[in-house]
Amino acid sequence: FLHQGELYITGRLKNLIIINGKNFYPQDIEKTVENSHPSIRKTCVAAVPLEVNYKESLCIIAELERTFLRKPDTAGILEHIVASVSAEHEIQPARISLIRTGSIPKTSSGKMMHKAAREMLLKGELEIIAEKIFPEADFSEEHINDELSLPDFICNWVSVKLNQGKPVGTSDALIAYGIDSLKASELSDEIKNRYGIELPPYRMFEDISINLLVREADSRQ
Repeated sequence: FLHQGELYITGRLKNLIIINGKNFYPQDIEKTVENSHPSIRKTCVAAVPLEVNYKESLCIIAELERTFLRKPDTAGILEHIVASVSAEHEIQPARISLIRTGSIPKTSSGKMMHKAAREMLLKGELEIIAEKIFPEADFSEEHINDELSLPDFICNWVSVKLNQGKPVGTSDALIAYGIDSLKASELSDEIKNRYGIELPPYRMFEDISINLLVREADSRQ
């Protein structure tokens, strides 16, 4: 863009990631991931587009620091990445891959090679330490019980939509499951239609439990 006669370059167009009609620059997401956990190696994270069910989604490839490779708490690291990306950018990554130190492709000057990193991942050429993949899921009528309390309904919804059917607790925060802006709006509409309660989507991106979200929503009625 131009500002006071000066040209500013904000990012490379070919690296732009478009999810649900919203533009994301990889560098912004990569910085969030780097700061999400001390085990993530600085300047060694690639945020790249990944096609899932004919639509563009987010894939994160991150190197681990060498000192964390002996006994890495990979489940905890992945949870921190999911929560940080959800809270900061309102996106759920389709795939997060933690890889061995020094294996992500870079240019001779140290710049990230996003396209090469994506291709190596898809071809199985990167040594993956651990990863998390979020499959698409449908919340059909068979999963809905009209007698559920609101907290239990939210847990049930999040379990099916965001957690591969695994249990979700009412003391958990929604960002722990990588809720994105589209699903937050979807859940807000479901709650309003079924329970007549307004639960603003923006509150779902804060680090507060499902129980607290419901109590706050009830107090506003």
